Amino acid sequence: MVEDTRAPAGERVVITIDSAAFSESTIDYAVRVAALLKRPLHGVFLEDIDLLSCAALPFATEICLQTGQPRALDSGILQSAFGDALLRFRESLARRAEREAVQWTVSSVRGRRRDFPLADLSQADYCIFEPAHSHPRVGRAAGKVKRLLVIDGSGEAFYRVLGGLLQPLAGSEIHVTLAEPGVESAEAAAWLPAGTHLHALPGELLAATLSRAEDVFDFVVVSRQRWAGELPALLAQLHCPLILVG
Repeated sequence: MVEDTRAPAGERVVITIDSAAFSESTIDYAVRVAALLKRPLHGVFLEDIDLLSCAALPFATEICLQTGQPRALDSGILQSAFGDALLRFRESLARRAEREAVQWTVSSVRGRRRDFPLADLSQADYCIFEPAHSHPRVGRAAGKVKRLLVIDGSGEAFYRVLGGLLQPLAGSEIHVTLAEPGVESAEAAAWLPAGTHLHALPGELLAATLSRAEDVFDFVVVSRQRWAGELPALLAQLHCPLILVG
């Protein structure tokens, strides 16, 4: 398929990464969601505006990982690094999307992860945010067990969407933890794949749970209705993928 770098409108699966290293497994998941739901996939590369601001300072330096030696950093070097990362992202997404016959596009935007322009997204979009930094998930169960923390959006429509997000995980043992559930567990289970294990999380434990989510969960899912108040600041600290749905 031919890439169209214009950001498409309509019902899509959107995956965003920033200049940090991205996870191939998260791209795999996004492609599988798009294929199962028969939606196009759009990749967004976020150029970190804070890094660019730092690079513009006359005393800015960086430490080379290969040599451990400091070197001067300027906006030109950083823009080149952004370009290299965008190319790797595009190639990785294209390879997987074309294998699954998924229509795909890629674009870039300058800004911050927590300030991602949600107004540009359709209410029907699924948006998958790759974590800003990679942390080892030492406490997370490996193998066939998949764990999701769901910040509840309540209502049948939300859980139907959640059921679609779980489809690519078929064959795994799925555990869903509902934070501040707005529906009874039995009601939620009716819209989720058979055999899904449901757990409840009291609201007062949400902040502490998010701070160590990468040790426990494969994904955090939140409804756009709950993307308000203190949540953006909390979610910006995540080190595991975040899925934002309408």
